[in-house]
Amino acid sequence: ERFRESALGTVGRNWLDFGKRRHGVAVCVGVYLSVLLPPHLKGMAERIPEDMMKAAVFHDPLKMEVRDDIAEPVLKSGEVLVGVKACGICGSDLHLYRANAHRGSGVLRINEQGLEIPGHEYSGVILQVGEGVSGFAPGDRVVGVTGGGAFAERVPVPANPFQLVHMPEGLSFEEAATAEPMADALQMVRLADVKPNDNLVVFGVGIIGLVVIQALRALAKPVGKLIAIDVSAPRLAMASEVGETETINARE
Repeated sequence: ERFRESALGTVGRNWLDFGKRRHGVAVCVGVYLSVLLPPHLKGMAERIPEDMMKAAVFHDPLKMEVRDDIAEPVLKSGEVLVGVKACGICGSDLHLYRANAHRGSGVLRINEQGLEIPGHEYSGVILQVGEGVSGFAPGDRVVGVTGGGAFAERVPVPANPFQLVHMPEGLSFEEAATAEPMADALQMVRLADVKPNDNLVVFGVGIIGLVVIQALRALAKPVGKLIAIDVSAPRLAMASEVGETETINARE
């Protein structure tokens, strides 16, 4: 409970505020963003046929296309259909977009039309439940992790505890979409086996590094000196804000 209050509350709300101040969008966490539909596209959904949806399709490096003729996902047994409310842009998505990295490694969903749709860490509302699913129902607010497909209005998700969990009350969709990188950070802290009063260095303070800092500060045992290293002044400023951290800018 102490960590949830610290990480999900403070990081999520700080980054929401930071994104609005710096960029005029909902979230900007290093390379992690939550994408909101531009105002001039909000009427597009009304013109999309019932058996189609809008999605961002990856073609090649630096070539992505927003299309409104994407076939609705066909649910398999054991899956639910989630209406996406917020989706993060992971570092692997940026590597894919810039350099074709990770293609074929699970960051793209190839749909029934053979189109490749990124987006693998997101939140939303369950719209439909497939055969054999228990514990989930239409209307449930959830966090999902899949092998791509969430840069779309709707995405199918296997209903298992490793890929789909209920959202707690009071958590926004934008904050919930950061759950996967936060889980990465928690696992790093668990594996680090930190001893009381250890001096620690965090290399890189995007979203994962920032949560590592907050998780370390939330440990029952005190840590010693905590140093953050990055090449981004805004990230280092946020590291100081959320963790009373000493900072080093590697560019200087």
